[in-house]
Amino acid sequence: LFVIIYKMLHDVVSKTEPLLEKDKQDDLLAKACGGLYLFKNGRVLVLTFELICIFAANNAFVTAAAIELQRNGFSSAWIGMITMPSGLMQCLLSQWAGRVAGSVKNRERILLYTPTLLGSSLLFIAFIAKSMAFLATLDSSVSTLLVPILSTLVVSSAALGAADAPAMSMMADLAAAQGVGYGQALTASEMAINAGLAMGPSLAALALSANWNYFEISLVGAVCALLAA
Repeated sequence: LFVIIYKMLHDVVSKTEPLLEKDKQDDLLAKACGGLYLFKNGRVLVLTFELICIFAANNAFVTAAAIELQRNGFSSAWIGMITMPSGLMQCLLSQWAGRVAGSVKNRERILLYTPTLLGSSLLFIAFIAKSMAFLATLDSSVSTLLVPILSTLVVSSAALGAADAPAMSMMADLAAAQGVGYGQALTASEMAINAGLAMGPSLAALALSANWNYFEISLVGAVCALLAA
């Protein structure tokens, strides 16, 4: 819509005294519309993909946990209480990452190790879920359901808390290198985060509607996290 209006007003604008040269006008328009994504910077794209994967994984597991617990008769109060450890873990890791992410090397290390550890943890949890599913055929108990749910919630929330602050700081560094302001850097980060927030619950609901279990969901999350790493 912005481009259409810009073209409609082009004749009127061209009759006025230009404030910038033609190439500078085009560059300014590109920065205003596309921000960091129009510069085709590899680090920006990788960082965006990592943010999408981490936030999508966390919200997918929150949605899947709520649906599965509700199916098994847990009340709303219990479902809310079960998510409390993951929230505390996210708070602790956010505080730690905010203090550590003061240097470029630390930011790079955190953003490399976080998806690696998340993917490895989800692989381990996937096999735990597979074992729990086998045990459930022998003895259906609450622990066979809660162990994979609590584990995925804790590790995904920890990854989210650890990566959030360093990712935004690194996006600001990349924006400065491209001559883009901090507002555009924050917009690029928020676009990736919101994409993950939108995709995660939808994919979790779709997977559960296709009768996927926690082994398959955790396995897909592990592959995405390791691919981002």
